[in-house]
Amino acid sequence: KWDTDNDTKENIPTVAKLGAAYAVLDGDMTLAVDISKISDEDGNQINAGAEYKLSGNLAARVGVDDGNFAAGFGIGMGALSLNYALRFEDVENNANRQYISLDYAFASSGSSAPRAGEKARAREAEKSADRLKAQEKAEKKANQERMQAEKKAEKERLKDEEKAAQTKAKMKEHYNKATELYAAGKYKKAIKEWEKVLEIDPKHQQSKTSIAKARQKLEE
Repeated sequence: KWDTDNDTKENIPTVAKLGAAYAVLDGDMTLAVDISKISDEDGNQINAGAEYKLSGNLAARVGVDDGNFAAGFGIGMGALSLNYALRFEDVENNANRQYISLDYAFASSGSSAPRAGEKARAREAEKSADRLKAQEKAEKKANQERMQAEKKAEKERLKDEEKAAQTKAKMKEHYNKATELYAAGKYKKAIKEWEKVLEIDPKHQQSKTSIAKARQKLEE
């Protein structure tokens, strides 16, 4: 830098930094570490920290800044973020430093890769969609099978009703014919017709009674 009053200049040290960060807990926690090399100093500064998202807008932070423990928080409000940090440099003498900053993001970081938490939520949403789709497919199949079973049962019921109606009509036909033959005195032929009724319905009591009467007539 240049001191205009004394017409002197002073070199500002060059600082080189290298760091890395890793998101864990589905992206809710970020672990970071960096190392700094200052040109006019022999040693390196190593910083490490962690940030945990308590909610969508609030994050808690802890770490080690050049050998001193530090803690703080950040509040995000859209493009703005309010940050507070307390650096414990001399706890016994209460000589600690507090930092407050207000940041504004003019643009996104430029990374299009979703965070780990977003990826996990996207995977879970995809799984939920697949489960819902499979459930809907199973329900649709079950409804189709139920409708087919009901249709088949209805068809069988109508078929049974038709068969029962035909059987009843056939019984009535034999019974009426037997009654006519009995009235005409043709008892043997009448008995044969009533026996045909009993072949269809062995419990038909009227036919049994009529056969007994016809046999009595034959014995007279």
